[in-house]
Amino acid sequence: MKRNLMKTRILLVGVEIAFACLAIAHASALPYEGIWIGKTSQNYGIEISVQDGVALSVSTSYTGIGCTVTQTESFSGYSTGGQFSVGWQSHYSGVYNSTTDTWQGQVSLASTQCFGFAFGSWEASRVSRVSASPTSFETLETIATTDLPQSFPKNLKKLKFHGQFIWGINGGNVYKIDTTGGIVAIYSIPDASLAGIAFENDNLWLIGSVSGTGGWSLYKLDGGGNVIQSYKLQNVPFNGFSGLMFDGFYLWSTNTFGKLSKFSRSGETVASYDTKIFPLSDDILFDGKFVWVTSNSKLYKLNASGVILSSYDVPGALLAFNAPYLWIVDNFNKKLDKIDAATGGIVSSYDLPISPSGIASDKGYFWMADGNSKFYALRENPAISEAGGPVTRTFTISNPGSLGLVMNDFSVAGENASDFTVQNNTCAGKPIATFASCTFDLKFQSTSGGIKKAKLGIASNDPKTPNFSLLLTGSVPFLTVNNTNKTGGTVVSNVGGIACGSSCASTIASGSTVTLTAIPVDGYQFSGWSGDCSGYGNSCTLMLDTAKTVTANFAVFKIHQPVWKRAIGSIIQGGR
Repeated sequence: MKRNLMKTRILLVGVEIAFACLAIAHASALPYEGIWIGKTSQNYGIEISVQDGVALSVSTSYTGIGCTVTQTESFSGYSTGGQFSVGWQSHYSGVYNSTTDTWQGQVSLASTQCFGFAFGSWEASRVSRVSASPTSFETLETIATTDLPQSFPKNLKKLKFHGQFIWGINGGNVYKIDTTGGIVAIYSIPDASLAGIAFENDNLWLIGSVSGTGGWSLYKLDGGGNVIQSYKLQNVPFNGFSGLMFDGFYLWSTNTFGKLSKFSRSGETVASYDTKIFPLSDDILFDGKFVWVTSNSKLYKLNASGVILSSYDVPGALLAFNAPYLWIVDNFNKKLDKIDAATGGIVSSYDLPISPSGIASDKGYFWMADGNSKFYALRENPAISEAGGPVTRTFTISNPGSLGLVMNDFSVAGENASDFTVQNNTCAGKPIATFASCTFDLKFQSTSGGIKKAKLGIASNDPKTPNFSLLLTGSVPFLTVNNTNKTGGTVVSNVGGIACGSSCASTIASGSTVTLTAIPVDGYQFSGWSGDCSGYGNSCTLMLDTAKTVTANFAVFKIHQPVWKRAIGSIIQGGR
């Protein structure tokens, strides 16, 4: 029988976000209980629902009355989703890492010389593991969707952004794509099945297996797609390589069996590290200082010697880097998570329109292929609270479990707690029955600029996580104008109410187009802009998508006479 376990999910504006799962494992209500009288053996099957990365502890017990009872058990499960098979032996406890699938198994109780009763039971308890993904008052905006031509590969992988183009591989081909999804060029590597792509300035590096030989090679291409050099790799690990990156000196590749290999640019294997990470993901990333890989819902940071420095619980596997953040795709839940590279914490979590086969990023923009017939361009777009104009989000908490959920308290704490307010709360202080739900609103409003952070605490009757914290983030672009000479003039704006002498600032809605105008007083002239504006015209127009600073310069007005007049003046003065 399938056991329902209590859990909650948070839905943002009707769409499920990766808020932490409050899972409760109760030892009552065993999946199976049975009594056998005078029988030599009996088999009973059970089925257990397991979610990705959640520990499932399985044990058995029995008693014999007036007889000797021997017990054998097995849990040779299979995944109905076709992921992989795992065998569990006596009293084994561990973690299954697959998508949400049903696993099946059976226990055999055999009684010998038995004249009484034998009692046997299975107990399968799911152990809670909280993996918090914060909500953010930011959105991921789909700015373009392109229908791909028939010639476009259906499973474009290892997307990278380089030189104003998106690059990807499929089979033995490299695809150079513009930002609208149009194919600019296709470079073919004969007899190769490519597994990774990296860049060294204008040169392109590829790694792939060579058809019919069982060998692997590195390929170096120029900007026109011509193969400059190829190197046959030695000491290839079992199952080959997957993924490729360049750290400025060496090329790196991974292997699903935990090997991390480092190559010179002349094709020599410099080092091979056994990371003990299994299975190691096929995506590898370098942030300018550290190596990043993923495995089984974990993100690992390694140094240049392959040593694991830290690991973080995160969903997903596909990686991208857009300083100062890492980005990771959770394909199962169609999420894009923004990761703080310094702490491993999730800063924002966005819904994706698809489960991409690859992702590339550059300066807040993302490009994805859906493995079918569409190409997506997306942009991180902060939904900003303007002074006097709040942003409100509605959350839904649902209880699909078998026991009542009671949340006793909702509280906001932290440095910017006053900018976040819980309102219209129908969840606190009353039981949420099975399959029932409740809602609350969270309002963000700030009168000052910058990134604002706080924590929403939820106290509940969950014995595993009775006090749960959710990171909240919001940001307000601030436009600051500095005047180097307030005596010489003022600066005004068409929106935001800027009208200042030496210095002023204004909170303006994200995405607004702002025009600043410099107005000199008599005897002065405007001498130019600096900062986020440039040039010498009296007006400057900019879009406020992040915090920006502009400096206006005024100088004493000077009459510039022609050279001949200045020369005559010098002669006259010299003749006196």
